[in-house]
Amino acid sequence: GEELREEGVGIRGPIKGRELERWIEPKYPAWAQKQGIEGKVEVKCLVLPNGVVRSVETVLSSGWPELDEYACQVLMKWKFGPIKEEEIQWGIVPFEFELE
Repeated sequence: GEELREEGVGIRGPIKGRELERWIEPKYPAWAQKQGIEGKVEVKCLVLPNGVVRSVETVLSSGWPELDEYACQVLMKWKFGPIKEEEIQWGIVPFEFELE
């Protein structure tokens, strides 16, 4: 089985507490489960005032580049709620992949 955090839990930085309009659940990749790969990935993102995720980068690697890349791809699909301020906000989003 797979155990993943609820939506928005553990987010740090200015985007913390910002509404999530679109949240794509990070499914535990089958290849990672088969190989018994676990890990925590922390991804830093830049979010535009309209809520679109503009860029992502791994700040804490799981030790598995493919798993890091997967977490980055998932986060790029998220969309946050818009803000009035014309500023790009950053945040760090943790992804934990654990085998039960």
